[in-house]
Amino acid sequence: MAAANPLPPTNLEVQTASTTIDSVTVTWSYDSTKSFCEKWKVKYKVKDASDTKELTTSNVNKHEMTIPGLTAGETYTISVFGVTTEPSAVTHLTAVAADSSDVTVTWTPGTGTHQNPFQLKYHGTHQATDWSSVISSADSKETVTGLFPGDTYTFEVGSTTAAKSYCEKWKVNYTEKDKTQIKTIAINSVAEKSVTIRSLAPGMTYTIKVFAITSGDVVSKTAVELEATTKPLAVTDLEAVAKDDSNVDVSWSPNAASIQDEYQLRHHDDRKNTDWSKAVSLTDKKTTVTGLFPGDKYTFEVTALSHSQTSAVKTKTAVLFPLPPTKVTAETMTATDRLTASWQYDKSQSYCEKWRVKYTVKGVTDMKSIDTSSANDLQIVIDKLQAGQNYTISVYGVTIDDVVKPEITTTLSENSNTDTDSVVVDYTAETGSGVFDRYYFSVNDKKSTTVTKDDDDVRRTVQFYELDAGILYTVTAWTKSGSEKSREIRTQVRTVPKKPELKCQSEEDAMTVIITKGDGKVDKFSLTCSNCNDTSRREAEPSSIKTRYTNLVPNTTYSFKATAIAGTESNHRKESDITSIYCKASEGLARRPEVGSTSFALVTFAANSAAREAPRATETAVQWI
Repeated sequence: MAAANPLPPTNLEVQTASTTIDSVTVTWSYDSTKSFCEKWKVKYKVKDASDTKELTTSNVNKHEMTIPGLTAGETYTISVFGVTTEPSAVTHLTAVAADSSDVTVTWTPGTGTHQNPFQLKYHGTHQATDWSSVISSADSKETVTGLFPGDTYTFEVGSTTAAKSYCEKWKVNYTEKDKTQIKTIAINSVAEKSVTIRSLAPGMTYTIKVFAITSGDVVSKTAVELEATTKPLAVTDLEAVAKDDSNVDVSWSPNAASIQDEYQLRHHDDRKNTDWSKAVSLTDKKTTVTGLFPGDKYTFEVTALSHSQTSAVKTKTAVLFPLPPTKVTAETMTATDRLTASWQYDKSQSYCEKWRVKYTVKGVTDMKSIDTSSANDLQIVIDKLQAGQNYTISVYGVTIDDVVKPEITTTLSENSNTDTDSVVVDYTAETGSGVFDRYYFSVNDKKSTTVTKDDDDVRRTVQFYELDAGILYTVTAWTKSGSEKSREIRTQVRTVPKKPELKCQSEEDAMTVIITKGDGKVDKFSLTCSNCNDTSRREAEPSSIKTRYTNLVPNTTYSFKATAIAGTESNHRKESDITSIYCKASEGLARRPEVGSTSFALVTFAANSAAREAPRATETAVQWI
């Protein structure tokens, strides 16, 4: 093996204050992050002479050396070198049998101080004839156990050299496993030894390689490589439906935006508050859970897996049908219009919360029913019967799926991507501890559009399309668990009004700008002239869509910009994109405005009046017509 030459030290200086008639002291600097060495060698000679002498420091941390025995008045050349030593082979290797199957191996390390743990391997002559796996040892002694009694073994010990390397920055390449498209992240500081790779596909396995880069952007030929898998998304459409008194069908769908290899399903009895069952791994998307206790309520939990990475859990509850009672009997009473129904019930075999007794005249399908107040009531009086009539009586156990009303604690806010025909709303993660099946979002458009989202969807944005421009819409959100619905929360978002169209009618020293409203709602328009005397912003109601500028300079091009405005500052004001137009005033003999004139006169007029106030000749006038 060979060690690379270390880099030379920097800032080599002679310390004048320490110089005597026969000695000098030299100092230097050393950056251990850029090079490795074990000690320093100082060579010196009379200038232009061939006879060289040298001194060596005891360790790499000593950065100065005093050179004695020099000749007064002579000029010397002094050089400092970094020194590394290569490790030599170990010596005095011995192997002594400790007992019938154990051997103690000892050795003496070779020369060279820069050594890693030693590597020991062995093979037998008659039994284990192949070399063993390498045993790493930090000491100079190792006991090998489990050898074949009576066999002869050969032992080999070597040392390794720790490679020191210099780099200035890193390059991280990553790609989907078994794919060729590579993406790269540059890390421009060698001190940064971690990176977060974003915007990856859920459940996908990636191959990641890290390269070292030196000056001149020289990239290492080899890289540290690893594989990492992102968490998959949770399953959707989880359902748990009781088939009978002891079996539940559980089914789900994989999230279409995720990759998953398998699923894990487990359950527990809510009423008995039992521990979770052992998770069952499945590749199918449905199964039947058997052997459950009749009448109990169970929670089923499904998790998606991708290369051992787990998704968020999804849960669903189901209530088993209770077993029917046994030995149902009916006894007549003294009164001819009533009877007593009785039955037996084994609590160790089934659970129910009350009993429902259904009865009808024999052969008639229209049944009446009456419930007991609890499961402990094992008889009931049925009255208002018809004397002498035959009745069919059935008794059922009843359980109640008590779904708690869910809560919603998210916050709605407008997303900046709201446009002229769409409303985009962000919603925060829940701050409460409750559970529910899905979010529901609706907007009060013409179709009463409703959007559903899973509770664990990481893309917390909802968008409604095909809306009218400039309209203030109300977005409503709620959650549901089964048939139970939470309270509703709301926010209002206005779509952006459509920008207007502009057209000019040019005269000799005047210009009429015509604004045409786009589809949707507009409350007012804004118009500016960027190179008129007055560049202030003017606003007008949609009924005033013509604006006249007077006292303009003939044969001059003017720039006009207009926007449409919907709402007010206190009511979700939105302004459209800008419409721009360039218009040129006609040539003519119209009088130019006086030099230095900066004022405007906004011409106003009363309704049903033909009289107008004329602007002064030195001003440009604007008229909303």
